[in-house]
Amino acid sequence: MVDVAAAIADLAARSPGGITVRMIHSQTRIPDGQVKQVVKRLVEAGLLLELPRNTPRAPLYHAIDYSGGSWVALVQTCRTFQTTTTDSQVAQ
Repeated sequence: MVDVAAAIADLAARSPGGITVRMIHSQTRIPDGQVKQVVKRLVEAGLLLELPRNTPRAPLYHAIDYSGGSWVALVQTCRTFQTTTTDSQVAQ
């Protein structure tokens, strides 16, 4: 979850047209199935929006819902967790 949310935040800055599961996988190397589960949960939580598809077989793009501030809080928490985890791994 932490790596997926952080990757979405990074990709959103570079991909104003939306983000796909494949794009997240390419950045994180987390298997598509696991990325898809996290993305689905973020959609259900109202943090990501599914964008309309041009055709039924077109990739499903997602956009961040910034309203309410929940997304920003989630990303800040994920970044803190990543930093803490990295620091503790270096200390070992």
